[in-house]
Amino acid sequence: MKARFGIAALVLAISGLLVSSQAYSAGDSSTQYTLTIKKVEVKKTKADGSAWDIMDGAPDLFVRVSNDSVKGSKAFDTKVHDDTFATDFNTPTSVKFNPGQTLFFEVYDKDIAANDLVGKVTCEMTEKLLKAGKIRLENFGQVIYLDIEVKKL
Repeated sequence: MKARFGIAALVLAISGLLVSSQAYSAGDSSTQYTLTIKKVEVKKTKADGSAWDIMDGAPDLFVRVSNDSVKGSKAFDTKVHDDTFATDFNTPTSVKFNPGQTLFFEVYDKDIAANDLVGKVTCEMTEKLLKAGKIRLENFGQVIYLDIEVKKL
């Protein structure tokens, strides 16, 4: 009889350890973050060498970001900044994410007929990047850089 209670107690103790370790790891990954689109700079021409807009005009830039790790999550678009190759957005987004999730960034030139994709990139939000707080995504498409800031919610 004592042996049965001893084994039962051991099984319960191990089960408790497993449950508490799962709760701990789940707590770590449930820490949510959000981000702010800070700055972007793009090349002076499209990849084919042509101007972004008519009469050699500069692009009308906006940034779209979404959480690729969550199906059905809504993308966030910044406001359009007209006629510029570089701009400070300083725009907080509504995008939320957990460490290890992948975000998808797109930079566009807003046009009347159809928007031109300037560049797109994905970025896994690793612990190292989150700890740094500031991230520079460089050289994708015609984008020279895109600066973002992350913060814990």
